[in-house]
Amino acid sequence: MSSNDSIRDLMSRANRLLANGDTAGARALAQEAYTLDKTNPDVLVLVSKVITDPLKQRNVLKEALRIDPTHREAHERLTKLHNFRCAVMT
Repeated sequence: MSSNDSIRDLMSRANRLLANGDTAGARALAQEAYTLDKTNPDVLVLVSKVITDPLKQRNVLKEALRIDPTHREAHERLTKLHNFRCAVMT
């Protein structure tokens, strides 16, 4: 299995775990994918889904957008995070 196949498999499994509420399991798989490729914006978006610190989420999403400024999901997640922070602060 190639590195890209491994990453896709890890991401798929992590997303399934997230959908089933297993954040800890998804976090472990996301970390493994991140170890394999720290410059993959899809991996970075996945990482943003399994960390709870909003500042870290923001930083990871900004890194994904630095790598791929057109990454739709990174933009969407960053906008939601910003909107949530604004709502909490008002």
